[in-house]
Amino acid sequence: MNPQIARLIAVMNELMRRLRMRSGLPVTSAPSLAGPSFDPIKTYPWVYFLALVSLAGAYYFGGLYNSKTVTFFGQAVPLFWVLGVLHFVSGLRVINRDTIAGILVLGIPTIEVSGFIVLVPMGLCTIFTYQLGPIDVRVPTDPAKVWRGTKEEDWPKDEKGVLFEEPVRVPFAGREHKDIQPLMAADGVTVLRSADDIKKLIHANDPLLMRGTQEVSFYVRLVIKSRSKRDEYGFFDFFVRVRDYDTAHDQVKELGIAKLFEEFGKVSMAEVQANLELYNKIFEDHLSKLVASWGVDVPTAKVSIQFTKTLNESILGIPKAEADRQSAIRKAGGEKTKRKLEGEGDAAAIKAKLVAKGDGQKKQLVALGLEDKPEIIIAAEVADSIASGNNEKLVVLGADGIMNLPASLAKLFGPKKGK
Repeated sequence: MNPQIARLIAVMNELMRRLRMRSGLPVTSAPSLAGPSFDPIKTYPWVYFLALVSLAGAYYFGGLYNSKTVTFFGQAVPLFWVLGVLHFVSGLRVINRDTIAGILVLGIPTIEVSGFIVLVPMGLCTIFTYQLGPIDVRVPTDPAKVWRGTKEEDWPKDEKGVLFEEPVRVPFAGREHKDIQPLMAADGVTVLRSADDIKKLIHANDPLLMRGTQEVSFYVRLVIKSRSKRDEYGFFDFFVRVRDYDTAHDQVKELGIAKLFEEFGKVSMAEVQANLELYNKIFEDHLSKLVASWGVDVPTAKVSIQFTKTLNESILGIPKAEADRQSAIRKAGGEKTKRKLEGEGDAAAIKAKLVAKGDGQKKQLVALGLEDKPEIIIAAEVADSIASGNNEKLVVLGADGIMNLPASLAKLFGPKKGK
C-alpha cells in the first residue's frame, strides 16, 4: 500500500477513536443496549462528509500513484478510479418517507435521513433503518393466547411454538365508600379529582370497593422521533439504548407492570374505573418520562381491567338490585296509602252508622218519655242480644254497666205504675 494512503488511514482511525470516546459510545465494541447517560447521543454529520471526501481522495490519489489501468471506449483509465466509482455506486441507498435511517461511519453516529438518497460505501459506513410508523406494545400481546393454568401443568404453545403468556394480575386495595381519597398527581400536591366528586361516581355498595386481584391489560404506542436539532433525542438514542422493537416491547412491559402495581395497589377497583381516563393520563406521562431518552414519543397509553365472570355478574346486578329496592319502596308506600284510605273509609262508614243509630235511639227515648234516661235503651239492646243468642261479639265495658244491668232490665220490662 502506498505509504501516504496508509498514513491517511491511520490518522482517520485515530480521529474516529477519539470521536467515539466523546460520543459516549464504546471504543472497541458495538453500541450497547443501554446508553451510559440520559443525555442525547451526540452526532457528527461532518464526519460523514469528511469520510466520503477522504475515500474519494484515496481512490483519486491511488489512481495517480498506481500504474494499473483499464480501457474504456479506447481510453486508459486508472484501475483505482474505476474501483472507486463502483464502490460509491454500490453504496447508493434510497430511504423512503416512511423510513428513518441512521448512518454510522466506523461506528460513529453521523446523520439521520428520511425520504432521501444517501451514499453508504461498504466497509466505511453502516446504515440502520426503522419504520417511522408506530411501535404498538400490547400486554398481553394476544388476549386469546393467555395461559391461566398452573406452572405445574403443561404450558401450551401457539402454532409457531411460542409459549402462551401469563396474565398480568394486579392486587387492588379495599376501601369503604366513606374512606375514598382524592386522586393526586405525581407531584403529590395537585388534586386531579376530589374525594367528593369520586364518591358521586361510585355506588355505596359497589362490589368493586372490595379488596381483590384482577387481570389487567394495557396498550402503549411508541413513535421514533426524527432529530431536528443536535441536542435532541432521536434515531441514534433508540438505536443505542434499545436497538430493536422486541427489546422496546419487553422494557415497556416491565415498566408498565411496575407502574400498575405501584398505583393500583393503593386504591380499589371502583376508584380506578371511576377515574380511568385520569389513570390513563398518569400512565402515559409516567412512561413518556421513562422512555424520553430512547428517542421516542408516547402518544397513547391505555389501561383496562379484565373482570372475572363472577365479578361481572355482581356488577351487572347492581342496577337490578337498586331497581328492586326502589320497587319495594314504592310498593310499600302504595300499600300504606291503601290501608290508610281503607281505614279512613271504614271509620267514616262506622261514624255514619253510629250517628244514624244515635238519632234513632234519641227519637225512641223521646217517644217513651225517657229522654233523661238513655241507659234504658242500652240495656234493652244488650238484653235483646242476649235473648237472640247473637252475643259472640257482645262486649260490656265497665263494672258499673254490669252491676246496673239487672236494674235497668227490671225498669224496662217490670210492671207499670198504677197497673
